[in-house]
Amino acid sequence: MRQLILANGWELPIDPIRIDTKLVQAKNKRMLPWYSLVPAGILLMISLYQAWHLPDLSTGYLMGGVSLAIFALFIYLWVIISRLPVRGISGDSAIDQHINDLTKRYWSLLIAVTCTITLLLLTVPLASMSATGALSTILLLLFVVLVVFLIVFTFFLLLDLRKKQDQLLEPAAQPRYYGEDAYWRYGFYINPNDARLFVPDRVGMNIGINLGKRSGQIVAGITAVFLVVLMVGTIIPMYRLDFAPDAITGEVQGQEVTFDAPMTGKTTVSLADIETVELIEALPSPRVRTMGVGTASYQIGKFTVAGEPARMFVDINSTPILKVTTKDGPTVFYTNKKAAETTDLYEELVQKISSAK
Repeated sequence: MRQLILANGWELPIDPIRIDTKLVQAKNKRMLPWYSLVPAGILLMISLYQAWHLPDLSTGYLMGGVSLAIFALFIYLWVIISRLPVRGISGDSAIDQHINDLTKRYWSLLIAVTCTITLLLLTVPLASMSATGALSTILLLLFVVLVVFLIVFTFFLLLDLRKKQDQLLEPAAQPRYYGEDAYWRYGFYINPNDARLFVPDRVGMNIGINLGKRSGQIVAGITAVFLVVLMVGTIIPMYRLDFAPDAITGEVQGQEVTFDAPMTGKTTVSLADIETVELIEALPSPRVRTMGVGTASYQIGKFTVAGEPARMFVDINSTPILKVTTKDGPTVFYTNKKAAETTDLYEELVQKISSAK
């Protein structure tokens, strides 16, 4: 399309860049103040407190680190929004001021609300780990409501911002043309001569990355690699769980028994540390997943079962379930996809433990 425009001489005359010094001085006049992030900071403290008191410290460190990273990310986005440059879009100072005020107001509101709800979404599951009965159900419903609200709020907030911006730009204000077509390619802004890393779109509702800068390419590359790794790291283990006959395994090796499954690390238990070994027909309740997979078919990873830490390697559709209770470590629940192999492992453990005594 760019080549077609050049070949036919369809380029519009480029307007000179108009710098409104009053607008620059008042560019953040209606942006929400920094203390609108205080509720999110309070939730961060609550989340860190909950994570610190989890039975599994490794999970607590992970959840605490995630909470801190999320809060730091939103502070960084707040700074980016506050530093976004302003320019005369319409040529009318009053309209340009109004458009800038709307953009900063809406985006700062989005950051404050999203940061608060995201940290609340981390706090609710942590609270659910110690909740039982009706309170557990209420917390689950609250989590679902918060997710739906965040999606709906973001969509309608940005839609309303775009609607108001369009109304301001028509028909009284004539949009100015800056000749940036050459830098907008494949839906991305690529301009090595522009020092900005984050740039607004041509109206100002969305924010993108300048892929002409080395830092922009690094950020985009890391994001792309992360998404690919996340996709592959999710699809392949789930494929193994559904179709591989030996996806969930338990094996006695010398004086240890090792349990393994996709999307979770191996758990090795010394035979000397085992207190009891038994076969049960159903998993005890309540169960709260802290890390791993919890679906209608599989319970895999780190869980809290009846208030105690546990490791789950369970195919829900296979019974009986092997329960291994240890002296100081977590209780292990295990099933092979083939019930006979679960029973064989149980008998082997019983024989090994009896021989040791």
